[in-house]
Amino acid sequence: MSSPSLPKRLIVFPSLGNNSLTLISIMNAIHFEGVRKGIESVVLIYDSLVKKKSNFPHLRSLLKDTKLQIDEIMIPEVNDLLSKKIDYTPEDGDCVVVPALPIHLGIILEIICSEIQSVVGVNSMYVCFTKPQGNLIEWYRLTKMDDGTLKIEKSGHKIPFKSNLDWYFESVKSDKPDFSLHDTLLQSIIDSESEEDDLLSWIEQNQVLQLTNVSLDDIGFGFEKLAAACFQRHENIHDIAVNIKFGSERKNVTSREEDIVAIHKNGNLLYISCKFKWCKNLESCREKTLAEVERLKNLQLAFRIPKERITKILVTTTRANNLVSDCIDGVHVTNLAGIDDLLSILD
Repeated sequence: MSSPSLPKRLIVFPSLGNNSLTLISIMNAIHFEGVRKGIESVVLIYDSLVKKKSNFPHLRSLLKDTKLQIDEIMIPEVNDLLSKKIDYTPEDGDCVVVPALPIHLGIILEIICSEIQSVVGVNSMYVCFTKPQGNLIEWYRLTKMDDGTLKIEKSGHKIPFKSNLDWYFESVKSDKPDFSLHDTLLQSIIDSESEEDDLLSWIEQNQVLQLTNVSLDDIGFGFEKLAAACFQRHENIHDIAVNIKFGSERKNVTSREEDIVAIHKNGNLLYISCKFKWCKNLESCREKTLAEVERLKNLQLAFRIPKERITKILVTTTRANNLVSDCIDGVHVTNLAGIDDLLSILD
């Protein structure tokens, strides 16, 4: 039996309209130093529908950072796959990077198993599968034995999550937080908010308007800046953006602006709404807080990622937070002082 070949070429079926998932899968496949040295190119295999629904210039631009040669193969659409041939010839050391539609994966594995058994020089091939969490991968190596049979070996790995929000923001406008305070001052302000029953006194005593550069009428924006600063300083936050303006590129997603989107180091996408509530009328405040929770619960995100990797959070004043549960139908509710603990629990 010949020695197993290392992976040399990535075979990728880009995920429909989800460049971030495609890129995460590729980056995970080349994570290990020994594997990365042998991989020279990536082959993107897609049909006309995927090409139409995906932002390929954006994907190609992101792939340039990998320094891999990029090749592309057009294939028939799903309805014609069984009657038309895929123009793909396996090579020794090919690595199929999942995700792909089950039919794509089935056909490509059928070709691989046939070729590895019958073609001289094709000794080892691989499958690299990224789990929904984004930082767990499984490797499968198919090796041709001397008697013509195939040996399949499996190994699992947990790796550092390396995505960033630019991978998700294909046609979305956003900003990086431009507001920061010394950690001691920020902690003093958020601790004071959790203890002060009179929010106007809290604002005046801590000079919140001056520090956040807003008027009292715009205190909601100041509250949002404080919340973003709390998220940005936490060691579990991998990347963060504010003032995210989503367009209407998806038919079921209307144009809107959201407050904060962040990536937790565990790979989860944090979708964060900030609502400053005076709570002068407690019943009305409770109803409006629950209405925002309901909006978040039913929110259809502009990102096509597995639901297991989405965490929705409502940050509000302590007075409003005390009127509802800390987690309602999967939506976390917290005040400023509770952000650190929540991010630690999510780990």
